[in-house]
Amino acid sequence: MKQKLTLMLLAFCATFAFAATQGQRRADGNSLLIKFTEKVDAGSLANTYSDGEFVLTRTADTNNKHAIDANDAYFGTAESYVKFDYRFKTGGKSSSSNSLQLTIPAAGTLKVYARTASSSATDRNVVLTQDGAELYKAVVKDADAVDVVINEESKKVYPVIAVEVNAGTVDVTYPVGALNFYGFELATAGEEAGPKNIEISPESGSDIGAVLAAEVEGMEEIGNITINLEENGYYTISKSIVASQSLVINGNGATIDASTLDGAGFISYTTVRGVKAMKDESTESAYTVVENVTVKDVEISGLIKPIINNTYSKVLFKTILINNCVIEITGNFNAFNLGVAYPENLKIEKTTIWSNEGHKGFFFKADGKPADITSTATTTWTVDHCTLVNISVDKKANNSNGGIKGKKTTTMVLTNSILYNFGSKSGNEVNGWLWGQNGGANAIYTNNTYWSADGAVFGWTDSSKGGSDQTGTALTTDPYFKDPYNGDFAVEAASDQAAKETGDQRWGTWTAAGTEFAITIGESENGTVTVDNPNAVEGTEVTITATPAEGYEVDAMTVKDADGNEITVTDGKFIMPAKAVTVTVTFKLSTGISNISADKSLEGAVFYNLNGQRVEKPAKGLYIVNGKKVVIK
Repeated sequence: MKQKLTLMLLAFCATFAFAATQGQRRADGNSLLIKFTEKVDAGSLANTYSDGEFVLTRTADTNNKHAIDANDAYFGTAESYVKFDYRFKTGGKSSSSNSLQLTIPAAGTLKVYARTASSSATDRNVVLTQDGAELYKAVVKDADAVDVVINEESKKVYPVIAVEVNAGTVDVTYPVGALNFYGFELATAGEEAGPKNIEISPESGSDIGAVLAAEVEGMEEIGNITINLEENGYYTISKSIVASQSLVINGNGATIDASTLDGAGFISYTTVRGVKAMKDESTESAYTVVENVTVKDVEISGLIKPIINNTYSKVLFKTILINNCVIEITGNFNAFNLGVAYPENLKIEKTTIWSNEGHKGFFFKADGKPADITSTATTTWTVDHCTLVNISVDKKANNSNGGIKGKKTTTMVLTNSILYNFGSKSGNEVNGWLWGQNGGANAIYTNNTYWSADGAVFGWTDSSKGGSDQTGTALTTDPYFKDPYNGDFAVEAASDQAAKETGDQRWGTWTAAGTEFAITIGESENGTVTVDNPNAVEGTEVTITATPAEGYEVDAMTVKDADGNEITVTDGKFIMPAKAVTVTVTFKLSTGISNISADKSLEGAVFYNLNGQRVEKPAKGLYIVNGKKVVIK
């Protein structure tokens, strides 16, 4: 009888138009999940809900008490949990007439996500039965939940009922009082254990955080995440990119509007799963390893949260890389808020991080203790070819503690970068970079600009400060950004920064109106070359005057700018570009025959052959006389 009923139910599920959104297949592709995603009033529920052949059937509903409403809850453990947003309310009082039935397509682990929604209830139980055999019977108590900090808020995480089942049907009853079911999951016996790696490629125009959240919903353990954006695409982000292991964002030149982000950070670590860093060959540390966090080739605008935010406990980030990015910060959170973490290798390269209003948070905040990991732990933080504008204004750039600050095991590399209104203005900026330490950490500097809206910042180069920039390569001159209030940080072409190629090179250079550029005359033979103005402003018409030597004429006029681009010359004139140019004129022997002489006397004339050699006794032929070609017959 049960077998016949199961077949009827499967046929019914294939054609029924369900009133509420059905369960959906888990992102890992192995588990089957039945959940509820919209409100349905009592008396209006569909009789079945399914994920493929995994089917939930409402076999009895005393007094039409079954209903679905919005009510979020977390299930799992403190280390691993999933969230549901809707619940299936059974309602009513105890009766064996209140029951559900699950159709199980294959052997595996059945998980039931249920709670009482009553903190005082201690007698409501659930019973799972298959083929007359009792699989599970226990009291469901909300008091068994554990407190977990999720997105900086304390949440209850309720236990999961899990039993091994065979293919067939499982009856679900709740003899004493009502229960609330948030979901049912079947992990088939063939499912591989452990975290599942995720790779998504959101379409341009989509919300990255929402796409990722939908992809991983229902997954118990998430492994590495890769996000590939469309080339030059446009995206929004309303939810944090929540990671628990390595994360790679391949931006491909895309832009992300982060102005509506509602989460702990652009990238958020609230749970970290993985291996522990080893203190020695046999002893684990308390730090969980995250191998790689990479964000590259992307522009992020309107960011009101940290770039990376870690609220999990102790994390060893092996590598954090921000490469070829533009990040506009509009909030005052710490830019890199790493919590109790230890970044072994942190690199920010070829990147602009800026704020229009003036960012008031710290740039770096990481409080991990290397001594808690291993006695040989070292860390290197590198900022190279970056433009940092209005960041950590009137604040220390670095407020990390935990045994990192001032240690010789720490190396701070700051090279080829422009620091404009960056860090404290107390005259002690270098100490704000090195955790307030006068010396201590290793510091490496090359070709950096230290400048503010008020002028040069000498706190970075003060020889009385240990660890200050004493390389002799420092620039304390204005880079003259083209339009910093609108995010254009091109440096003035005549600036020291342009000459040394410091800062984020994506911006290039610009030239102030009225700037004169030099005109160089290239070497030429058999003639002279002049211009009417040896220094000209962009857009000015320049006239070239070329005077050939006797017997020669102009062959070609060429004008090239400093980058080798050829400038058009018309009738001996060209328009000056916003770059220095070189004018080159070549001459050749004149090919025009201006006079033909037959019997006319040329007594006393000086004759030259066509190679420019003087001829004492010319015979018949073509010669040059007084700069003109003549024929002697």
